[in-house]
Amino acid sequence: MGVKMANDVAGIAGGTVVKTRSFKLTITKNLEKQMELGSTNVAGIYNTVLDVAGDMELVYDSDTMMNMVVNGDRKALQMVAEGKGLIGATKKAEVGALLPRVAFSEWSKSSDANGIVTQTVGFT
Repeated sequence: MGVKMANDVAGIAGGTVVKTRSFKLTITKNLEKQMELGSTNVAGIYNTVLDVAGDMELVYDSDTMMNMVVNGDRKALQMVAEGKGLIGATKKAEVGALLPRVAFSEWSKSSDANGIVTQTVGFT
């Protein structure tokens, strides 16, 4: 799985790929029921605020991600997970998402002295 980051969507194509160990994306629709006076039935279900949040785990190799959180950076973010099998002769199966503007809000680092040190970065 790879993640590309850039200052805006136009820069994603040339953005640097950041290798991630894991990635979690949560999309919450926040539906709201609408009731009508005199009825016990739901008259409609409407969307309110769409929340998109997530976090990614990376190998800790620099303070770059921590600095992005501390500085309150906002970036365009594209995630792509690519399969191993081919579709046709040359194309691999892939799934992904492009988020035009995310704010990095949380950062933590593992402290395992006997393993690979990782960092987790949260965004909204």
